[in-house]
Order: sequence, then C-alpha cells, then structure tokens
Amino acid sequence: MKLKYLFGATALVVASATSSMAATYNILGGFSGGQLGTVAFDINITADFADPDTIGLVTSDGLTINAMTSSEVPGDPFQLTGPEAGPLQYAYFTDSLWIFGGLFSADAGSTDFQFVIYGFPNSDPDNVTVVDTLASVDGFSPRLNGTAFIKKIPDPQVSAVPLPAGALLILSGLAGLGAVRRRQRVTAQI
Repeated sequence: MKLKYLFGATALVVASATSSMAATYNILGGFSGGQLGTVAFDINITADFADPDTIGLVTSDGLTINAMTSSEVPGDPFQLTGPEAGPLQYAYFTDSLWIFGGLFSADAGSTDFQFVIYGFPNSDPDNVTVVDTLASVDGFSPRLNGTAFIKKIPDPQVSAVPLPAGALLILSGLAGLGAVRRRQRVTAQI
C-alpha cells in the first residue's frame, strides 16, 4: 500500500518539474550614436515567454550579463545592481522584447536607452529599434543605429540510461515488487 503512494508522489514530482516552459536565449547586440557612444552587449535571458502572467512585467529575473560595454562610460555601467549604475532590465509584450537601462534606474522610468526586438523570439536580426531616451525632446526620443542576433540556448539533455543497465534496473524492480506481493500473501494467510 505504501509503495503505491510513494510511486504516485514520485510521478507527481516528476510531472511538476517537467511542466515549465522556460527557455534561455542569448542576445548579442549593439547600438551607436547616443550619449553612451558605441554600446555592445552579450546577455542571456531565461524566462517563460508563453506565460501570460509574465508578459509585460519589468524585471531583471533570469537576466545574465555576459558582457556589456560603452565607449563613453568607463567600467560596467550596466550591472544589475549598484550605487551608481542602474539595473539593466527587460519586459516582454506579446512578441516584442524590450531591454532598457543605463546609468539611471529603469524602475523610475528614466533610462539611457530602450532596445526593442520585434518578433521575439523568432526575430529577424535587423528587426530592432533603439532610442536614446534621455535625449528625448517633447516626448520623442532620437533613434539610434542598432543590431541584434538571437540564439536559443539548448536545454541540457538528460543522458539516457544504457540499455543493459536499464534492463537490470527493470528486472530488479520487478523482482522487488514480486517479493513484496509474496510477503503480502503470506501475511494475509496468517
């Protein structure tokens, strides 16, 4: 009886662990012409872009900055946290990925740039818009020259159990179940 419950609990845990649809994308891009000069970045974003609860949320969750540089600002002006550098953040709206940040806090709505990739995650690398938000005049931000390249990072594959080892595991499991069944019969007869 206990074995049935244990098997059911195990199956439930495995099912819940594999139901996530999160994926990781590597995004290489850059832009030039704004107050930050020439900016190049290499970031990874891991998120479930099919989940309606996450669409439109401004977040830095699942964001990894592999490299990000500015020709006009020394050091790393795009770190996720820090006293002088505001966080790099992103939001996803149906099929558009917005990356924004710079020297000022994205939470306060004051960022140095907005980098929009349309058709994400199946975007044409040239289908991007970049604006210099701090240089806006009368609510209009000047457009910058930008590019992006998106690559999905494959999920780590679970290595298959070799057939001989798998066969031994199945046989030992069946033998164990047979022993438990025999023991139950003996106990029931007493």
